[in-house]
Amino acid sequence: MTVDMTIIGQLFDHPGYFTASWPGMRELTRRMAAKGMLVTDATKPPTGPPIEELAGMPPEEREVAGAWLRYHPEGSVGIPWWKLHSNDYWHVTSEECRQAMEVWESSGDPAEDVDEWWADWLRFLEAGAVADGFTVA
Repeated sequence: MTVDMTIIGQLFDHPGYFTASWPGMRELTRRMAAKGMLVTDATKPPTGPPIEELAGMPPEEREVAGAWLRYHPEGSVGIPWWKLHSNDYWHVTSEECRQAMEVWESSGDPAEDVDEWWADWLRFLEAGAVADGFTVA
């Protein structure tokens, strides 16, 4: 099983998607948490419509639930952990991508611990920051 993430909006220099297996997502979020790029406190997502309803909706109707899918805990920085731990159509916003990248860039030597896969993920986050974020499905 995989997690498919797709950039929202127009891009000029990125293919607009990133796919990872569940073990891959655990590794991505482990690295992000270690650098402070995730909101990892006990914050839980708000209750929203059942995933079964979202899964059957066309994307334009899913916008009815848009505020819930874009929810970000007030006063936190980075991407909320739950948005990357399910394929429930979460919308990781451009602001969350930007915050995560700012934390990464200020966390020490940005070239440190960068393999090709992690570099691809960072380019995906940069693309999400200049577009309208990305969805996780």
